[in-house]
Amino acid sequence: MEQYVVFESNNQKFGLSVPQVEKVIEYKDIKDIPDSSDYLLGYLQYDGKFLPIIDLNLRLYNLSTAIKRENKILVVNWKGGLVGLLVEKIIGIYKLSKDQYEEKNGEYQIIKDYMKGFFNTEHGIIIILDTDKVFTPEQEEEIKGLSSKVE
Repeated sequence: MEQYVVFESNNQKFGLSVPQVEKVIEYKDIKDIPDSSDYLLGYLQYDGKFLPIIDLNLRLYNLSTAIKRENKILVVNWKGGLVGLLVEKIIGIYKLSKDQYEEKNGEYQIIKDYMKGFFNTEHGIIIILDTDKVFTPEQEEEIKGLSSKVE
């Protein structure tokens, strides 16, 4: 069994493997980044480093996350660095077995590149997110180039 951080975005459950998530932090004031995409909310200083914060709802569904007390930021390992994903709420840490897992395949029209696969659980479908494929190459370049805008 593998452990996953399960969270909600736009009423859909998503999961990330526990080793992929460095930390879960409270939502707090985020500093703006001028001339950046809408889904880039801004940045935080995290362990003395620049941490870009992404509104996952806005990136995946083109809908802004309504800021509430239960919002959290997942600090996630991404492309050799870290990125913060703003999510609506954390559901919990789930132990999921391989017999519940379904790989994505070409049968489904709604499959997106950022979906690794699904777990079919008693709590419903949990989409396993591939953070390396959430962004287009252009968006990746924008995120990686942000630190020069705020220094």
